[in-house]
Amino acid sequence: MKKYFALPLSVALVASALPPQVEAASLKDISGHPYEAAIQALVNEGIITGYPDQTYKPEQALTRWDVVVLLGRYLERHGYRVPSDYKTNMRFSDLTPSSGDMLLKYAALVKDNGIFLGGNGQLLHKELLSHHHAALVLVRAVSKLAGTDLTLHNEEDFFVDIQNLQEQDRKAISIFAKLGLVSEQYFKPSAATTRGEFAYYLQGLRKLATPSDLTVKSIQVLNSSHIFVTFNDGRTH
Repeated sequence: MKKYFALPLSVALVASALPPQVEAASLKDISGHPYEAAIQALVNEGIITGYPDQTYKPEQALTRWDVVVLLGRYLERHGYRVPSDYKTNMRFSDLTPSSGDMLLKYAALVKDNGIFLGGNGQLLHKELLSHHHAALVLVRAVSKLAGTDLTLHNEEDFFVDIQNLQEQDRKAISIFAKLGLVSEQYFKPSAATTRGEFAYYLQGLRKLATPSDLTVKSIQVLNSSHIFVTFNDGRTH
């Protein structure tokens, strides 16, 4: 029983405005950075981008606006269409017809596809993207493309500082832990997500989507519609 899915995550990592493509080899601020390998791999494939001054700015924090556009383009490049009423039907109460065409169309796309649901009806697009929201929206986006909810497995308590989060957040974060994307005892769920961290998380989820020599170690039936599969590398789905 071997069945895997491949997700070509061809998106551009943005920071308020999309910088032109820059070769990873020319980036002068990622040498020795903890996420250098992930940044290099994604830039070389054209998935994320550097800046014209040959920097990547790995420590720069991302706003929710940045990631709405990023994930909106992610969905659009994989066949999802921007809703035709994105200018007239505001999906979030803190957006107006004058909020900007790019933000409006991608806000509608991610909302309608269950990626960004907002808080109390608001997108809060000017706020920084926290660690736990990064985990949540990335897992939702990959799940959407995979056609399956990746959080459908037994939740485990990997971190001491996520117990007060909602169940959906804890399950998304647990996937990060299972993939080895976070190995420390503390996840720091409220900390802002940097460009370097987002690249690292994205690269890790791509590995989840493109296994090469995995075999199924065990299968546990959870209920009539879901199973819990453990692979030979210890990962579970």
